[in-house]
Order: sequence, then structure tokens, then C-alpha cells
Amino acid sequence: MSEVAVGRFARSWQLTKQSWAVLRAEKSLVLFPIISSVALVAITVSFVVPIGVWIAMLAPDAREGLRDSNGARIAFFLCFFAFYVVTYFVMTYFNVALAGAALERFAGRDTSLGAGMRIANRRFIPILQWAVLSATVGMILRALEERAGIFGALALRLVGIAWAVGTYFVVPVLALEGLGPIDSIKRSVSLLKSSWGEAALTRFGTGAVFGLLSLFVFLIGGGVAALFFTQDLPIIGVVAIACTLIVILLLSLVATTLQAILQAAVYAYAAEGTAPAGFSADTLRGVFGPKKPKKA
Repeated sequence: MSEVAVGRFARSWQLTKQSWAVLRAEKSLVLFPIISSVALVAITVSFVVPIGVWIAMLAPDAREGLRDSNGARIAFFLCFFAFYVVTYFVMTYFNVALAGAALERFAGRDTSLGAGMRIANRRFIPILQWAVLSATVGMILRALEERAGIFGALALRLVGIAWAVGTYFVVPVLALEGLGPIDSIKRSVSLLKSSWGEAALTRFGTGAVFGLLSLFVFLIGGGVAALFFTQDLPIIGVVAIACTLIVILLLSLVATTLQAILQAAVYAYAAEGTAPAGFSADTLRGVFGPKKPKKA
């Protein structure tokens, strides 16, 4: 591993510890991704099951006819777009609630699940508008990527990365400033430019730490399960696999929470110029690439 990579991981570890300290002080923050995950599963089932049952009930010749029907294509496109919008809305809603609660904590005020939800409720319309915009951009990029060649797909991936970086602060901006989607993007880009410059590149975040932890758990759990299977103890092996998956799921929920806390902290640092309590300005400054000096 190169010296640069080691430095980035060390920074990720520091950010993870600082975000973890916030989560330990306000444990209710982890409830937001839990509720969001349950809601997303319910939404997926509510979309997939009725469509699957309807297709299964059709006669074989009717199912074949769907492939050549323009009306069916349009209907499936609209259903898929609606699914995108609803899922984006749910994810953004709870992310805004979590960011709002974290920002309240940074400000020294008590917070809770209800406090975060009230913040998101006040931003209902901007969140819905952002969900429609995000779903539209996501579907366009996906459609273009499926039809592009190798170089076109690579270019579109870069566009997707630029979109992700440019909209990095949209969620905390929605939570604290309540701007519309376009103004939120402008505000996000402005904060990036003012704090990290034109060529901001994302560094490793808390996801790098938890990615390695998840890989470690997967290897250990998989090895234990394989051992029991070779010893002709399949039931214990299945239990080991189930426990491994549960631990990885819990790690994913904690990682999502810490990433949202970090995002709120970076936003507070960019907007106010000072690191929130519990965070180091040096580590927050290193989340993105160094700001380029202005030309004389």
C-alpha cells in the first residue's frame, strides 16, 4: 500500500472515530437509517410483488406480447420512474432528518428521532423536488450508459462522479437552509469551491474503514461456516452464515449513520469555517483534495 493510501486510510480512521463519538453521545441517530431501510424494503415489495403477480397471471402468449407492446414499455418505464422517485424521496427524507438531528447536536442542542423528523417534515416539498430531479438524472445517466460504448460509458461514469461530488452538500443544505433543488446544488458547489477549490477530489471516508471490517467479518464467518460444513454440521454452518450476514448488515447501518454524521460535520465546517465540536479541522479539511492556490 502506497504512502498516500496509508495517509488517506489514517485520515478515514480519525474521521470514523470522531463520527463514532458523536453517535455514542446521540444513539438515536442510528434509528434513521434503520427506519429508512425498512421503508425501502416495504416500497420494493409493494412495487415488485403486484407487477410480478400480474405478469404471472397472464397467459404465455400475452406475456410474449408485452415485449413488443409500446404501451407496455411506456407503462413499465413510468412504474420504474415512480419507483425511483419514491425510493429517492424516502432515502433523502431520512438523510435530511439525520443531518438535521446531527446539526442540532453540533449546535449543542438536545435532539431525538422526533426532532429530526420534524426538520424533514418542514422540508417536504424541497425533498420531493430533489427526489424527482435525482431520479431523472439517475435514469438518464443509466439509459445513456447502457447504449454507450466503452469510452462513452467511462465518460458517463465521470459525469456521475462529478454529479455526486457537486451535490455532496445537498442533504445538509436541505436540512438547514431549506433551499430548492437547483439552489441547493448551487450552494453545494459554492461550498466546495470556497473550501476546497475547483478540483476537489473525494478521499477515503468512513466507508473505507467499515468496508475492511465487513470484509474481515465475511472472511471469518465464511471460514467458520465452511469448517462446519466440512465437519458434516450443516445446521451450525447455516447459523454461522446467518450471523455473519446480520453482523455485516449492522455494520452497514452504523457505517451509513457515521457517513451522514461526517457529511453534516463537513458541511458545518465549510459553511461556518470552524469544525464542530468533536471534529478536527485538519481531518475535515482532508476530506477533499487540497485547494488550488489562486493564480497571480
